[in-house]
Amino acid sequence: MVNALIITLSIVCLYYYSRILYFIFGLLKLKNNEKYYSAPVSIIVSVYNGEQSINRLLNQLKNQIYDNKIEFIIVDDMSTDFTKELIKKYVNNDNRFIYVSSESGNPKLAYKKKALDAGIKKSRYDILLFTDVDCQLNPKWAQQMISEFKDHNIEYVVGFSYVDNKYIKNLVSKFQQVDFFMLMATAFSCLKNNNPWASSGQNQAYRKKLYYDVGGFSKIKNCLQGDDTLYMQICNKFNNITCCFHQESFVITRTEYSFLSFIRQRIRWSGDANIMWKFNKSLYTMIISTFLVNTFILFSGIIIGYKLTFVCLLVKIILEYILFYLSNKKFKIDIKSIYYLWWSILQIPYVFIMGISSFFTNYLINWKSKKI
Repeated sequence: MVNALIITLSIVCLYYYSRILYFIFGLLKLKNNEKYYSAPVSIIVSVYNGEQSINRLLNQLKNQIYDNKIEFIIVDDMSTDFTKELIKKYVNNDNRFIYVSSESGNPKLAYKKKALDAGIKKSRYDILLFTDVDCQLNPKWAQQMISEFKDHNIEYVVGFSYVDNKYIKNLVSKFQQVDFFMLMATAFSCLKNNNPWASSGQNQAYRKKLYYDVGGFSKIKNCLQGDDTLYMQICNKFNNITCCFHQESFVITRTEYSFLSFIRQRIRWSGDANIMWKFNKSLYTMIISTFLVNTFILFSGIIIGYKLTFVCLLVKIILEYILFYLSNKKFKIDIKSIYYLWWSILQIPYVFIMGISSFFTNYLINWKSKKI
């Protein structure tokens, strides 16, 4: 029993370490190649009860520096606050803003995917750019993201999102900053290794033609999330995906200060991981190995002794720190190393909890909220 556990732990850890090295090599390929290109673009934002942050986002959209046709399609996803009224103010004062109700989306879709479908149907242009209501945008965000379509073979662009240093206030936000940063950095690394793994609905773009060519969200209509990473996997077979590495394209995401809100967000994200094997087996294998490595480190010391467990943990922390350090230099986010240290320890029980919770996503989310 003990020998079998040692062998299993060794195999899983070696695979996990090899993946970290794979990410490091991918990051070394990241270069900021200056390019300029513009084309008509439809920016689509799905909003549910966004009255606290929507004015900021709509102002940042209004102030985008862009020298081609641009429209802002704001989809009200059945909000119960004053979101609709706030959108209407911009629609009445700027003809680039368009109000859409999610009710016009495909009735077979649910949650955010139905709202996005409504926006895509309303859009006039082929290039579609997406973000979320609680994100913050650089004035040249659209210009830099759309420049990636200069290569006309490109049909999908993954943008970078991060938690900004000026919003870090407590342990939850520190953990979120490092955890989300590592997720985005590895996503970019995999793209540079010609193996697209993940995207974020906070900052991504694709062609409308691609959306209809792959059947929209129909293949993932029953998934809780799926409008970014799962959808990208459906598009992946076309080998047409790239990332935008220009810093002006980076989007600041919402900072979480409450442990409960952070966990609920991540439970939503983890729910679709259970079906990732249908779309990308290498990503699914990494998800499983990440869960197993952290679970073994958390519990195996009781059975096989803490010496081997400590060695596995130490190697993990060192390799992940190299990945963190290189990512910090590449993306110039300047996250403090002490935050990484806290994350590296807290990540172990966190991954275990998320892995278990992913099997109960629908219950855990629906129990607290009807909206995603």
